[in-house]
Amino acid sequence: MGCGDSHRCYRNGIEPLMERIERWIAVRGRQFRDIREALRASSARQLASRKEYFEERSDTRRNAAGAVVDGRVYGFQNDDWYILLMGRNNWHSVAGGDAVSLRLSEENGEVVNTGVGLDYERSDARFYRNNEKLWSIIHDADKGRYHLQTSGKLPDCYERIKNIVLDPSLPEPPKDDFRSLGRKHDRKKYRESAVEVPLRVSRALTDYTWSMGVTENDIIHCFELG
Repeated sequence: MGCGDSHRCYRNGIEPLMERIERWIAVRGRQFRDIREALRASSARQLASRKEYFEERSDTRRNAAGAVVDGRVYGFQNDDWYILLMGRNNWHSVAGGDAVSLRLSEENGEVVNTGVGLDYERSDARFYRNNEKLWSIIHDADKGRYHLQTSGKLPDCYERIKNIVLDPSLPEPPKDDFRSLGRKHDRKKYRESAVEVPLRVSRALTDYTWSMGVTENDIIHCFELG
């Protein structure tokens, strides 16, 4: 099924992509045309910045890591937020989504930019308003299971969520076989990784998270960016 910029696709048309989503950007207070124009403008800048790489390899569909780039971004309405879904090799996802988030936050727009590694070893949530990044929460498992790097004035829910996820009354999980503990209620006997903190803060603000996917009744816009 084709998905032009002005076309709409249903859930069945994008279901394979949902399994590869690693970044989503929630936008509030901007018109649909602003979202479309911001995506196009940001894509053009990213393409220009990689021009030398593209020319050297004669393949304009690959990013700097050599992975095939997917120019599509999927979007749908979630109450007063508009959610943009990005695959692991999408230009905006590879770049962290900062350029398009800043642009979408202009004129009192609000943007929550959230990402999670497909290996579940990293996550981040960032908030923008008036073309400025106001706060960020980043987890990097390479720096420790409970690593959190923060900046700016964090939302009120941050401390509450952090205390729930990193409950000090729970023991740390076994070092060797935490992934093989089985069902979720078994894992809850142990303290969780901080990877959950940015994701839960993002969900508390936007009522959407990566694991929710979309319902069959959601109508999805598909932006073709290249």
